[in-house]
Amino acid sequence: MTETTPNYLPLILIVDHDDLSHGMVQKSLEKGGFRTVRAPDHTDPLPLFIEKQPDLVLLELEGPGCTGLESCRRIRSLVLGRHTPILVVTGNDEGDLVHRAFEAGASDFVAKSGNPDLLVYRARCLMRNGRLLKNLQQSEDRLARVQQIARLGDWEWSPENGRFWKSQQMFAILGTSQEADSGTLTGFLQQVAPKDRDLVREHFERALDDPAGCDFECRIVRGDGSERLVWIYGRREPTGAPRSVHLLGTLQDVTEVRRSEARSRMLKEAVDSLQIGITFSDAHGRIVYLNPAEARMHGFEVEELIGREARAFAATPHRRQTPPNRLTDGTTWRRESVNVRRNGEEFPVLLTSIPVLDREQRYLGIVTTCEDISERKENEERINRLAYYDNLTGLPNRSMFLERLHQCLAQAGRDGDVLSLVFLDLDNFKDINDTLGHGAGDKLLYEVALRLSECIRESDLLARLGGDEFVVLLTSISCQDRVAAAVQRMLDIFQEPFEIEGRTVYSSASIGIALFPDDSHDASSLFRSADTAMYHAKSEGRGRFRFFSEEMNHKILHRVALENALRQGLERGEFFLHYQPQWDLRTNRMVGAEVLLRWQSADFGLMLPSEFISLTEDSGLILGIGEWVLRSACQQARLWARQGHPEFRVAVNVSSKQLKQQDFVAMLNQVILETGVDPKSLELEFTESVIMENAERTIETLEALKDMGVQLSIDDFGTGYSSLNYLKHFPVDRIKIDRSFVADVSRSTDDAAIVEAIITMAQSLSLKVLAEGVENSDQLHHLSQLGCDEVQGFYLAMPMPADALEGSLGREHGRRVGKHEVTEWFDSRSDASPWPAAPSHSAKSSRKICAVRENG
Repeated sequence: MTETTPNYLPLILIVDHDDLSHGMVQKSLEKGGFRTVRAPDHTDPLPLFIEKQPDLVLLELEGPGCTGLESCRRIRSLVLGRHTPILVVTGNDEGDLVHRAFEAGASDFVAKSGNPDLLVYRARCLMRNGRLLKNLQQSEDRLARVQQIARLGDWEWSPENGRFWKSQQMFAILGTSQEADSGTLTGFLQQVAPKDRDLVREHFERALDDPAGCDFECRIVRGDGSERLVWIYGRREPTGAPRSVHLLGTLQDVTEVRRSEARSRMLKEAVDSLQIGITFSDAHGRIVYLNPAEARMHGFEVEELIGREARAFAATPHRRQTPPNRLTDGTTWRRESVNVRRNGEEFPVLLTSIPVLDREQRYLGIVTTCEDISERKENEERINRLAYYDNLTGLPNRSMFLERLHQCLAQAGRDGDVLSLVFLDLDNFKDINDTLGHGAGDKLLYEVALRLSECIRESDLLARLGGDEFVVLLTSISCQDRVAAAVQRMLDIFQEPFEIEGRTVYSSASIGIALFPDDSHDASSLFRSADTAMYHAKSEGRGRFRFFSEEMNHKILHRVALENALRQGLERGEFFLHYQPQWDLRTNRMVGAEVLLRWQSADFGLMLPSEFISLTEDSGLILGIGEWVLRSACQQARLWARQGHPEFRVAVNVSSKQLKQQDFVAMLNQVILETGVDPKSLELEFTESVIMENAERTIETLEALKDMGVQLSIDDFGTGYSSLNYLKHFPVDRIKIDRSFVADVSRSTDDAAIVEAIITMAQSLSLKVLAEGVENSDQLHHLSQLGCDEVQGFYLAMPMPADALEGSLGREHGRRVGKHEVTEWFDSRSDASPWPAAPSHSAKSSRKICAVRENG
């Protein structure tokens, strides 16, 4: 039981050495309603005090073997004894002993010879005062703890006497001690930040007359020099004297509070400024806070949504449910969902939810971020479309087509179906692209895709592989005739011209077809087979289609092997040059030679130009080989010039691909500089078709070549489609009459008339004329009569190595035409010839490609 428990009897510890006196005291106390316990004689009463925790100690100051004053001090030093009343009993009425007893901590004293009944009243009075003192001290302690926790101190200012009292906690806030304090308002103001001192003084003085008191913030400077922000509150209180008041108040350190408020404010401003939505919901799912972005995202004002259920934003009920375990495990939950705006519009969102739990892991609420990912979804869809669809035509691209092809092949393999892979390539797309520009080329591809889409079935798959290549997968057509009919419909779309940028453009296509499972069993080999068939269709002419066959495959393998051998041939030095002389009919002198390419392949033996020239063009090898031919011919011309023949020229054919090179002129100029040849010793030959592919650009290139000093000629003149209007603008030196007109010039009046017209036109333009393919004396005679300037052909000399030609340089030919007797000087067909005779070449068998053709 405690002292506040009903029927509780207070306990008194008696420390007395007189047994007779103890009996009387004990009897009086117990009669007065107390319990007693006596400390044994000649022992330390402290252990018994700690054990019994009495309500009062009756302590005799004097006795044998015991010092009462020491016992008093030791009891007071204990926490338990701090507020326990100690009533000392002494037989000595000397004031000095009593004084020392009070200094030791005694609460009161009685004389040993006093009335025992009076002792009972004295004990009750001391215990009542002790309880009040203890309660007061506990209240002060609690107040001090509260003030410490709240960082709150209190103060009192009396203007009349100038006293400024501060509590202990206020000293702690100010960082000073009571001993160093002056106890005046001036002393306190010294601890206020200089800029705020007048403010504090004004508030205090105004509060003396204002019933509302004062309430303000200011800065103080602590004893260590640090600055703190404090809140001061004060109100006036009457002192009891007339017209006399003083101020009572508190001072609270609000530095951390203001910092926290500033952080919260900054955090709120940051959250409010975010473009993603943030929502705080309580344990019941009600919104207690959301930022403007969240409200704006859903078409509301912030105030309209406070208190509403956050899940109401979800577009469908099943999306509104949060898994129960997510609310208790405290882990972040991230998912995509669909929300709905105020106007009913649904939109995709990315939600990140973080449950908030207390220390006992009880669910308090949830923080959710909401990001509108509409744009991201659109970008993903756009990227996905770019990954699987052609950006120009909108058709499936190679990746998507291959994916679908693999699926269809697998299904067809299981069902035993037949599939047809149709590979389509435009025939003249590069010419259109180069002539009209890439914009026109893209427009043509779009129109082709549109027409193809209209001529196939819904079950068929059309795709653009890239460039000018399209592919179609025909399903459920097992009959080749039906496949052929479907492919013919694809070719028929090219019958009507295309209107491209105000121009009428004609185009055609070559198509290859491969069948599954007859031709191939997998996607890659099926592609190769269709591509092979397309190549064969293209090689046979425009606007055709071909089904794949094994014979085609053999030809392709041979072509691949030949191309590899060509690539290695240039590195191995397997190419060499022959020269066919060109003669001036007026002087009968050799004035030049046409350069002809030969290839002695390590794999295929001696190869005729007709067997490999077209492949060099298709593969692009013509550029490297052509440069080698130009360099070798220039080196040989330079050598002959050093041997005394500086005006002797070498003629090199230039192909279309060479002329279209961006750096062709620069490359040739570099070759001329490195070989040291006189540009006048070099003649470049171009066919009419090469020149007319892009006439305006060709004129610029030819003029640049002419400025270098190189001679220029038009080869195979009369077989192309050159315009006389353009011809007069080409800076050429001579034209070469094609062998097809020379062959019958002595027998056909038509051919003779054409040749005569060409010669007359050339002379009117101050151009030289060279006839090629002269194979008999009648041709030579007629050409001379018609005024032709120069000739070449087997009748005069066959192609020969450079060292065989050197002996004839500058000499007259033995075959004269003239008044017109032909005498023998050199017979290229005689047995004495150091190289084999060549058969007569018809016009059909000759090819005119980049310094590699064979002339007769």
